[in-house]
Amino acid sequence: EVDHVPGGVMIEDTIDIVNHCKNDIDLWDLSSGGATPMRIKPWYGYQVPYAQAVKQQTGCLTGAVGQIKTADMAAEIIANERADLVSLGRALLENPHWPIMAAKHLGVKIDIPKTYISIS
Repeated sequence: EVDHVPGGVMIEDTIDIVNHCKNDIDLWDLSSGGATPMRIKPWYGYQVPYAQAVKQQTGCLTGAVGQIKTADMAAEIIANERADLVSLGRALLENPHWPIMAAKHLGVKIDIPKTYISIS
């Protein structure tokens, strides 16, 4: 079950829904819910396989979520076409300068607003 609830939603159910609606939606943000108490302890990237499965089986653009904490992890997801976009939640709450630090770590040149120059 992708929602981590016995008898819950299976990845095949998700793929059926995406196929049914894919002409009306540009990007699918694939999360495993969180609407009910989880019966698992989340690990880094634990929801990425859902985005990857939907992307591979439907041809739709997907966004990956789920404890994506490092620049290397985010870069790997995109480079290996496991998803088209990486969404960050807790990583940005923990470090709002994460994008600047990630760009620096990956050697990507970005324009940094003057307000944030001291961070880089």
